[in-house]
Amino acid sequence: MRSPVVHQDLKASASNADWPPTPPSPPQPPVQHENDALVRKFPFASCGARKADVSPYWMTPPVGPINATSSNETYCWQVRADGAVAGGSRCATMTIYKLEFIVERACVERFPRPLRAATINGVTVFPTYGRKTWKGTEYGMLSFSQLTEDFPMTPAGGLRLCLTLDTSSGSCATPAELCYGDTCVYSLYDPGFTCCPVSQVPYT
Repeated sequence: MRSPVVHQDLKASASNADWPPTPPSPPQPPVQHENDALVRKFPFASCGARKADVSPYWMTPPVGPINATSSNETYCWQVRADGAVAGGSRCATMTIYKLEFIVERACVERFPRPLRAATINGVTVFPTYGRKTWKGTEYGMLSFSQLTEDFPMTPAGGLRLCLTLDTSSGSCATPAELCYGDTCVYSLYDPGFTCCPVSQVPYT
């Protein structure tokens, strides 16, 4: 009697070759920015509702330069109104009264001002400049207030902020030179200053 032929189980062999399975790649850690601490503490004033998800508003990175000339370049940020909102937030329907950036102190002290013009949704707006000190460091503040005069209700499409910067100023001529640190840190305020969602946006 002939001995039975033993056939190799090719399927099992292939499975064994893939064992143990390759573990999935671990999730990527969140990007860390040097301004993270500023986001947690800004606007350096009493305001209980400062987390970014208390309102639907969030800012996109700037687009530009656009409308460039020999002396000026324009950059535009979009404040969108379609972000996820934390459940039960009293700021879910807030109207934007004020928009404020942390900027380099030198940019608010320089004369003539490196910011030559500003518009929101095509309407000319005028900035105010200031300084605030936190933990021994003095920061520049660039603010646009009383926005409810032109926009009593924040448009469903959000706000488009465009800044025209003087390229001959030597510095403060781009978002990277204007904003403090490695991102643009900003806060949005309602008319009662009870909602002040804070976040940051990269330059590009």
